Amino acid sequence: MRNARRSDRRVVDERVVRCRLVFTFTDVDNPKKRSDPMELHDIREMASHELRRMYSAHRQIEDKLPKMKQMASLPFLAECFEDEDLKAKNHGEHFQELFNQLGIDLEENEDATMRSILAELDDLEPDKSSPAVIDAKLVDIGRKMNLYLEASYGTLSDVAEQMRLRHFGELLHNRLHEVDQAAEKLLNAVPDVVYV
Repeated sequence: MRNARRSDRRVVDERVVRCRLVFTFTDVDNPKKRSDPMELHDIREMASHELRRMYSAHRQIEDKLPKMKQMASLPFLAECFEDEDLKAKNHGEHFQELFNQLGIDLEENEDATMRSILAELDDLEPDKSSPAVIDAKLVDIGRKMNLYLEASYGTLSDVAEQMRLRHFGELLHNRLHEVDQAAEKLLNAVPDVVYV
């Protein structure tokens, strides 16, 4: 049942990504119809902007993972966050390679979406909530993070294909696979979380 839901979600995610790409490509091809306040003039600018946002998102996640691990009461859940924290240490190298592929400097555009997802951590009050509630909310936040990363990497992979940047696309696909593995591990923690 869980795999069926996951594949259904993947289909929906891919449709959302494809719709987003069609809209973006249409706007790029017809600047007069563009309503994008970011004023992205071509697909390379879009890829650069999205990559810088992803870099920001990963740096924000890296800052919050130790807190998530500390807040988790279930050992398996804490282990999920610890594993991701260890992997996050290598993200700088991965992003440097991605930025090099596009020929742009390693810098970030603040990702407000990830900031708002992670802000939910600040609303948790371990002293006033049961460990089960905290664990359930941590799973919720982790799922939101992974869904957002999956959609963003999917979009960048499609853009890389349009730009015929094969190696860039392969690097993105590898990152997407890592995010997918983290999401699967988090899903496996769900039965241990008691929703009361």
